Amino acid sequence: MEIRHINLHAFEVQNALKNDAIQIRRVIKSQPCDWVESIYYDKETKLCVFRGIEDGVKTLTCNFPGQPSIKCPYGQVGDRLWVKETWGCIEGTIRGHDSGRCTVYYKNDRTHKIFPAWGKAQKMDGKFIKWRSPLFMPRWASRITLEITDIRVERLWEISEKDAMREGFKAILNKLIGERESAIQQLIILWNSLAKKGFKWSDNPWLWVKSLKRIKL
Repeated sequence: MEIRHINLHAFEVQNALKNDAIQIRRVIKSQPCDWVESIYYDKETKLCVFRGIEDGVKTLTCNFPGQPSIKCPYGQVGDRLWVKETWGCIEGTIRGHDSGRCTVYYKNDRTHKIFPAWGKAQKMDGKFIKWRSPLFMPRWASRITLEITDIRVERLWEISEKDAMREGFKAILNKLIGERESAIQQLIILWNSLAKKGFKWSDNPWLWVKSLKRIKL
């Protein structure tokens, strides 16, 4: 078992706090060649098997010329991921100054935890808490640990309504038009607001799909 970190968006943190089993999707940085029709991720060999048609020939290969090898950067089934999120850290505790303690606040739900003193903690002198990027969250300040229960590769359009719900979305009633909008429709809106050019919903990119369960430490 290996332990890595993962940066989560605000909605993903909220989903992990509310549910014991979730899914997270991430774009594969080096997208497969155009000839690839499907990808199977072998959990034992940790290799991606590409299926498709190249020059009129049906192909099944783990490493095809022109197709760079793809390795999952998030580990394998059984590995754990500690979560980085937007946070803030001040000297002392919420009940008064204590040089031997610091208080970590989590922006997503405004909760806090008290830890031993940290040299880089913000000095509170009547100012607001300075929120820090998830990139700079140390391991000890993380409050969420996830274990990978499954990994697969699929295209964005393959997501099901059930999967969208495991991502933290739900169907709602749009009162303006009087129609019900699916969880997938909610995901599409947020996906397009976060995705970079070339990885929008209309581009149907290849993704790492990770199923995870929250570990209560």
